[in-house]
Parts: sequence; structure tokens; C-alpha cells
Amino acid sequence: MPRPLGDSFIHVDDIDHLVPVDYPILESTHPPADQVARDIGRHIANLVEDGSTLQMGIGTIPDSVLYYLREKKDLGVHTEMFSDGMMHLVELGVITNMRKTIHKGKVIASFCMGTRKLYEFVDNNPLIEFHPNSYTNDPFVIAQNDRMVSINSALQVDLTGQVCADSLGHMFYSGIGGQLDFVRGAARAKGGKPIIALPSTAQDGAVSRISPQLNPGAGVVTTRGDVHCTSSRSGASPPSTAARSGSGPSPSSRSPTPSSGPSSSGPRRSSGTSTRTSPRSPRSASSTRSGGRRPTRSRTARRSSYGP
Repeated sequence: MPRPLGDSFIHVDDIDHLVPVDYPILESTHPPADQVARDIGRHIANLVEDGSTLQMGIGTIPDSVLYYLREKKDLGVHTEMFSDGMMHLVELGVITNMRKTIHKGKVIASFCMGTRKLYEFVDNNPLIEFHPNSYTNDPFVIAQNDRMVSINSALQVDLTGQVCADSLGHMFYSGIGGQLDFVRGAARAKGGKPIIALPSTAQDGAVSRISPQLNPGAGVVTTRGDVHCTSSRSGASPPSTAARSGSGPSPSSRSPTPSSGPSSSGPRRSSGTSTRTSPRSPRSASSTRSGGRRPTRSRTARRSSYGP
């Protein structure tokens, strides 16, 4: 059993019943990433800047992202779960935590799950601090990390941007975890990037994970108002380029600023796709000329192109 440092100690007087045991600690392994996960990982890694602070979970997609981050510099970690993939980047000198805004030089996590090597790495390691979830998952703490990048998976996304990450219709598949905490924290961070990742299909391509609407009974873990960037095998929709200053996401920072006149570059194209946007209606053209915000329908159409 690893003994992590940080705010993770309980005095023996606070324990009602203490039962000594002696058996191997549970380890977690998963199969190698397939080509879909590797492609998604590469797209997401291209969005991560040197000096970013990372949060991600377990699985083939997070491991693929970490694999393609090997050429980055001075990354940091503020996450719920510390994994084998993160440990490897520490050993390679990619994760140094030296450009973090808070807890400089430290990996901040709440728990770890992986191989015995990971547990031995965490044990009494002064580089790593474990803290309660009430601290690591606090969006206002997360937002203090400049260039905070949260990477979370989804089971299904609809065309309005709603993210289901915990259920298959009425059947619960997992818990919601800290996804929304880190999505909102990264959105509030200066230069932050909250990213949702998912394969675009399931069951060998027979079922689309990107649907006009979520399946009946599917729960919304991350609302359409919180989604900034999604990534599938075909590419990643770029996050808002407006750096957050701690005031939180706003409609104006989530939509491109309309031009005040005709553009010589031709029709606008949706991010990550070659599909042309539909011609502007007289109402939307009027809004553009007046410098107003794009109508809701136009913004929804742009989000619907997040899938392949």
C-alpha cells in the first residue's frame, strides 16, 4: 500500500476499527490503444501547449494523449487520478510542474490506480501530494492553474453539445466522476482548455455516438453550456481562443466575433470539417452587420460539426 504525502493523513485516534490485512493491492491494467484511440490522442496532444497543467482519467484515450505529449516541455499535473501514463512522463522529464501557477514543482492528485510500479513510485515521493476531492476537484482551485487542460471522455454527445458520460440509455455504466468540476475549472483558467473526447462510433461502426439527441434515459453529465471543445478520430474542434481571465465562460467568449463587413475569404467553414456553413438568413445577416452575436441556430449548427 503506497503512503502518499500531502493532505492525506488520518490520526489513528480517529479510526474506530483498524483491521490489519496482508494481501496484494489491487492493480489495474487495460489493453493497448487501438488506432482510433491513438488518432484521438494525437489530435488532443496538438492542443496542449508547453507549460500546461493536465487533468485526465484512465483508459486508452488518456494514455494515447500522454504518449503524444512526449515532446512537450514543463507540463504540470492537477488531477483527480494519477496514472501510469503520467508517471512515465515524469520519468522522461516532460512533467516537471515547474511552470504551474499553484503548487509549483508538485503533482496534485486525489488517488492513483494502476500497476505496482505506479504504487511504488507514489510511495513517500515528495514530488506528489494527495489531497481530498473537495480540494482537487474544486473548480475555483482548478482555475488558478494557468493553461489548465482537462481531458475527459464521453459515451455519447448530441448535436446541441450535451455530453453523456455515465449511462447507456437507462443503464448506468459508471459514475459522473469529476468531469464537470474540471471542465468548469479549466474554462475559468487563464488560457484553459476543457476537452471532451470520444470515438465517433461504437460496436464496430454500427452505432453512432454523435446523435441528434441523447438516447432515452441517458444522463447529461456536462451541459451544452459548458462544452468548449470535442475531439473524435476525425479531428478536434478548436477551443475558444479567448483566454479566460477568471471571470468564467460567457456567450461572447464562446462565439467568434462577427466581422463588421463582407469578408474576402469566402464562406465561413465549421471547425474541423470541410462542410460549408449554410447561407445566412436575412435575420442573421442583420445581426452580423450590427456587430451582434450570432443567432442560436447558427451556433448550434457550428457545434454539430464536432463529429466526423
